[in-house]
Amino acid sequence: MVLTGCGAAVAKGTQGPVFWLWVVSAATSFCIAWWLGGRLEQVGGETIGRLLVALLGVYVVGVFLGWSLDEASGLSRAQALLLPVFVAVAVGMSLLVRSWTSSTHIAWVGPAVVAVLVPVLAVTGRLLHWMYGDELGLSTSEMDVSGIWQAASALKLLTPMSALLLVPSAWAIARHWHLVRHGGRFSAVVFAVVALLLALNAGSLGLESPQRAADAVKAVARQGGGTPPSYFGVEPEWICLTPTVPEAELNTQGGILKPRRPYVTFGTTQDAVVVWDADHDRKLLVPVEQVRTTPADTHAARASCRAELRD
Repeated sequence: MVLTGCGAAVAKGTQGPVFWLWVVSAATSFCIAWWLGGRLEQVGGETIGRLLVALLGVYVVGVFLGWSLDEASGLSRAQALLLPVFVAVAVGMSLLVRSWTSSTHIAWVGPAVVAVLVPVLAVTGRLLHWMYGDELGLSTSEMDVSGIWQAASALKLLTPMSALLLVPSAWAIARHWHLVRHGGRFSAVVFAVVALLLALNAGSLGLESPQRAADAVKAVARQGGGTPPSYFGVEPEWICLTPTVPEAELNTQGGILKPRRPYVTFGTTQDAVVVWDADHDRKLLVPVEQVRTTPADTHAARASCRAELRD
């Protein structure tokens, strides 16, 4: 029924031969479910089983297509394609757990998972922030990030890794239908290669995130306006830096400060204000005691510091 509804949902957003391909796929899935429904003798025989499947099929298709009084849009194409994958993973993992006939598996698998997961979360919680800072020339000490946001970034990185669950799920389903033999070397090699490919693909998807976020901040800084995008607790913002000492005495590290222009800042360390120099694509460190920081005027299309300098 899930395949039937998902096939109908995907067909809704296509045209031409592709539309009919998904329609045939949905109809084929329904026919298989209808045939299997005739074997549900425990619900009242062949006729009752198939009638139940037919009613359930209409209901599932209606929900997935958004047939309701409030005119819901139903499933998107991406959701319709991913839902069968989630169902297959759930079925495969349930078969895998059920195949553990000995309770000793549960006794050591649980602690082993926890023992591995804790250090992995600790490392991955800092990895994305480190890569984000590396793209901008920032150190982790120059970005004030709480532990909650580090945990969120770890989940962001590990979420694509959930695709690896497809490997044990597919293996469990194949074992259930006797498509692979226990201890077969060929099947073990195939599943290992698939797991490696999925891990590499998932890792590349997760590690692209900090580069995209850093490029977005650089683009906003070059434009001189717009809202700098945040990144897991790092909140860049426009500020103006008004010197409290003569400009010739500014002890700026990384470049020359131009007080009449706004800068994107990533926060303040104990000794310096960290800003981004869009002209040279690098950070500037301005001593805290030598400048006065005020929010830039961002009401217009471009940020401005004129009002602050007049004051």
